[in-house]
Amino acid sequence: MMHVTDEETGSAITDPQRLSLIKELLCNVLGGGNKVRGSNSVVTKEVNHTERRFHQMMFVDRDYE
Repeated sequence: MMHVTDEETGSAITDPQRLSLIKELLCNVLGGGNKVRGSNSVVTKEVNHTERRFHQMMFVDRDYE
């Protein structure tokens, strides 16, 4: 889970082109090489409790056993 903000303003990045570039770069870095499983990414403006979001992601991925 990553929280990315604009370095100059400290606020959320809302520009779709910048978000797309960030997502692409993160996928390249965190892609996991040749693993069969892919990664999931969601860009959201919502403010969620980090632990709650983490458990939601684990449930969707069925990675909780």
